Order: sequence, then structure tokens, then C-alpha cells
Amino acid sequence: TLSLALTEATASQDDTIFVAPYHTENITAAAGIAMSKAGVSVIGLGTGTSRPTFTWTTAIGASWDVSAADCWIENCLFDLTGFDAVTAGFNITAANRTFKNNEFTVANGGGQAALAILTTADGSGLRLEGNRFYGTTNGGTAAAVRIVGGSRHYIRDNLFIGAYTTSLGAIDNATTECSQVFVGYNVIQNRTASSTKAMVFVSTSTGFIVNNHM
Repeated sequence: TLSLALTEATASQDDTIFVAPYHTENITAAAGIAMSKAGVSVIGLGTGTSRPTFTWTTAIGASWDVSAADCWIENCLFDLTGFDAVTAGFNITAANRTFKNNEFTVANGGGQAALAILTTADGSGLRLEGNRFYGTTNGGTAAAVRIVGGSRHYIRDNLFIGAYTTSLGAIDNATTECSQVFVGYNVIQNRTASSTKAMVFVSTSTGFIVNNHM
């Protein structure tokens, strides 16, 4: 399992774990997968549906936690609909984490996760690039990504399609301002009827929001 492989990694040595095509793994509890060693990368092999698939099941608190800095996650499939109302698929509590070219299923008729990714104020430097977040018109998803404070977040070239909360949209900067943010070249569709929100930031946050299609 990836969970076991992570325990074998060494922090701050640029260790990389390659996950085989067609690998499947369930996340059944809080910190069911825990990235607690700095500088570790997880890269899925394969294309399309052959990419490794991780499914959230069993409990609303099931989560993949990233508590170490400088971690990288790439080319995986994440299904957050295996149990209804998952609180947050990923909990990010350390700086400089990258999600690249992953695909998230956030909601369908059987289950809707409240959030796919949640950061804390310690989670500066979130990088989301080339990811796809898919949801249906079923309600239940607050936002795809919730950023609580931090700085230097970089969100570029992602696709967000889902029924997000009317007042929030796909990207929600909640509670605490963030600074030096870049949000650019994303496509966002909020499928909630009559919604006028694609993303929301605390009014004192700073940065650039450029060339998005909403």
C-alpha cells in the first residue's frame, strides 16, 4: 500500500514513490494516508483509468493528511464519493505542497464530499496545477478547495465543475486572509442553480486573479 510505502521513505532526501497502474487503495479513517515526511513525492503511473485510484470510504472523517513540507502528488485518481459527506479529502498543514495533473471526483448521486482540499494557516505555498475536479448537480459540496490563510498559493490551469455552495464557488478563502496569491487560467463552472459565485476571498487578501473562465 501507499500507506506502508510512506513509512519506508526518508525525510528530506527527495524520495519518490511510484504507484503502479491499476493500483487501488481505500482511505477509511482520519489520516488513513499520512504524508508526514518532508520532501516526499507520490507519482502515479498510467494514463486515463489505468492511473492509481484512491477511494474515501467508511467514515466522513476519512482523510489523506499532508503534515510535512515540500511534498508532491501527481497523476492519481481520487474518488471522494465512496462515503457520503466526507469532511475534507486532503488536510494540508505544512508548506509547499504540489498537486499536479490529478483527477478528483468530488460528488455524484451517491456521495458528495464537503471539500476536496483544506489548508490551514500553516499551509502556505499550495500549488495546484493541471488538476481536474468533477462533480454533478447534486448538492453537498461546499467548495473544491478551501484556503484558510497562508501565502504564495499558486492555482493555475485547473478545471472545476461541480455544484458548489451558492455563496462560495469552487475556491473558498475562508476566515483568514491570504497573501501573494496567484489564481490564473482556470475554468470554473458552478452548477448550483442561480449561483453567482466561482471563487471567494477574504476582502483583505492580496494577489492576482487573472484570465480565468467562469
